[in-house]
Amino acid sequence: MKNSKNEAIKKNIKVSPDTFSEPKNIKFTKDLVKDCSLFLENSFCLIKSFNDILFLVYVKYPNYLIFFNLKNDEMTSIIKNAHSREIAILKYYKDIKNKRDLLLTSSSDSIKLWNLNNLENFFFLNFKDPNILILKSCFLKTKNDIFIAIKLAQKNDIFKEESIQIYNLKKEKIKVIKDESAKDSSCCFDSYYHKNISYLILCNKKCIKVYNYNKNKWTIYYTGNENEYIQNFIIINNGNTLKMIGSSFDNIYLWNFQSGNLLNTFKGGTRRNSFFGV
Repeated sequence: MKNSKNEAIKKNIKVSPDTFSEPKNIKFTKDLVKDCSLFLENSFCLIKSFNDILFLVYVKYPNYLIFFNLKNDEMTSIIKNAHSREIAILKYYKDIKNKRDLLLTSSSDSIKLWNLNNLENFFFLNFKDPNILILKSCFLKTKNDIFIAIKLAQKNDIFKEESIQIYNLKKEKIKVIKDESAKDSSCCFDSYYHKNISYLILCNKKCIKVYNYNKNKWTIYYTGNENEYIQNFIIINNGNTLKMIGSSFDNIYLWNFQSGNLLNTFKGGTRRNSFFGV
């Protein structure tokens, strides 16, 4: 950080005093909870509800949902045995049209949606085929609807991915997305919505794959490195330009989201201190 600040001074660039704040000034305050026993990227959600309550939702192993009010610093609700199997994924969606907070929970064989206004489970989808596993799931926003996207795989070979299935909130399967070039298990699966276009985004080996739901078209964002997996991504809206950042254990990559061009690579992860997410 000091080197960056010195470079800015040399180039006569005016910067805010907060731009180069010292990490030593960041102080630990307290543990919020101590029973969140999962260390997965989607094992908790921080939510500001429609009634302006800030709370944390997290998984207590194996299948308890815990609701923690951050203002009052207390647990407010608990749903025991929310799934019959271990909960692997939590996803939050603010349903502005219907003024409700939605939570998606997923295990290896089922998907549930919860209305957080009353903790009602109003959507339950169970895959009874013992040979099929739910790998990933997420909300998919479109111009007029909310869908659920589910990524499935064969139980005996998770690298032989079956398909991405799209369901509406009536539990009707409305679309199956095939990706013939998908031979590697995805580390991350999520969606993005921009200017009435819906995207599904998968972090894979040596690339990020983006599916344009409106045009039924795949775009592949390559890293140029054959031997690493992208673990996570974020998309930044910088005026008229969308930039996508992807993180592997060793590198961080920056792409132009519209063109697919790789703009930059930042090296720095090591075996002892590897990158995990962004």
